[in-house]
Amino acid sequence: MQIRFDFSELWQLADEIGAIRKELPIAISDRIELTDEQLELGVEVTLDALQDVGGLLSVDGRQVLLYIPDQGTKILDVKAGNRDVGKKFHIAHCGTLENMKRKGRFERYIATNRVDGKFHVHGTDMFGIEVEEKEAELYVCQVCLNMLNYQQARTNRAAKSIRETFDLGEFFETYASVFPYRPTRSKVTSGEAGYVKDWAEVSRQCRERANWHCVECGVDMAEHKHLLHVHHKNGVKADNRPDNLLVLCAACHRDQPLHEHMWIAADEMRTINQLRKQQGIEVKNWTTALKYVDPALRGVLGLARAKQYAVPSIEFELSADVCLEVAWPEKRIGITLSGTKPSIRGWTLLSLREALSFFD
Repeated sequence: MQIRFDFSELWQLADEIGAIRKELPIAISDRIELTDEQLELGVEVTLDALQDVGGLLSVDGRQVLLYIPDQGTKILDVKAGNRDVGKKFHIAHCGTLENMKRKGRFERYIATNRVDGKFHVHGTDMFGIEVEEKEAELYVCQVCLNMLNYQQARTNRAAKSIRETFDLGEFFETYASVFPYRPTRSKVTSGEAGYVKDWAEVSRQCRERANWHCVECGVDMAEHKHLLHVHHKNGVKADNRPDNLLVLCAACHRDQPLHEHMWIAADEMRTINQLRKQQGIEVKNWTTALKYVDPALRGVLGLARAKQYAVPSIEFELSADVCLEVAWPEKRIGITLSGTKPSIRGWTLLSLREALSFFD
């Protein structure tokens, strides 16, 4: 896109005062920095313009999903709430998208990070009459779910119904540590409405009585008090009866029912896991491993368990400079979510994308 400005009047004034004209070099870039507000509305993209981050879809460093607004002759059924006939939206670089790229099918895709599950759709009915755009719900692509093994969609047959209850806010938060940005609308914070005015003091006293320990995993958070939370068991934030309050580290807090949207930064998750390890809180079985690992890697660990791998080590310190989120030291295999993958002689180090293929 070219942007033209008329500087004739400015040049005229410059000439009048005897200024010397000089041509200034202007760097031209075809890259457009997108904001969350723009992505919420939706941005038209081609498949080639998308970035692959750990097998997930990305635009400008932000996680997105992809959908086709033109629902064709099925538009009236889609508008009426029939998600089965609608075109599925994509959350990963799945085989379906790769196949479309190979065949050169360049449909009009919209990338968005909107998390409420509503999509702007349109189409043409069976009589050739255009149907105006309207918001509607669509199903997530099952191939995407299987590729990521999201919530064990591939390894647990009972999880195949996941598309019925799929929640985009929860999905984005699961992979938050993979991306430098996240949807602004999906963060849960302690400053939301419903808390009493003196909640900060109530919370401090409660955590102090617990001696700054998480009552679930047992980690001592005295040196990182901001990562120790107080959870309301019944979900009523104004109900501060002692038996309704539970002191939890941020990681255990996120795993509570209806708290899947809680965002924890990658370095915070790593801090909690490193403290657990330093304090001798061991990963004894697959249940513990899946609970303690960064949520972005739970799908990968599900695949590894299905391949009958041993229970891995969480936050394995390979060297003074390299710490892996997951590792099988006896096999010298490790997984890292770091953008820069180190090269260690004798070790197979995998990114998220590589790990999904490795354990497939």
